[in-house]
Amino acid sequence: MEKVLFATDELTGLMHIFFLTFIAEWIISGDVANPILPVWLAIPVIGLLTFLCCAVTTNIISQIPGSKYIIG
Repeated sequence: MEKVLFATDELTGLMHIFFLTFIAEWIISGDVANPILPVWLAIPVIGLLTFLCCAVTTNIISQIPGSKYIIG
């Protein structure tokens, strides 16, 4: 069976750190002792928002002519 790859499979593993730091800082609001959301909720929210930002960015990059050389 052939594996189907999506554009988000390759880049999201590399670009997530660009979004992760800003999203985590926003959710924590700069105060680790008193975040906006409880920790049990903040971790999945940060993960979901990071994934969505990476997927949207990859989709936008894939619209650029010659993007197959950027995305793979």
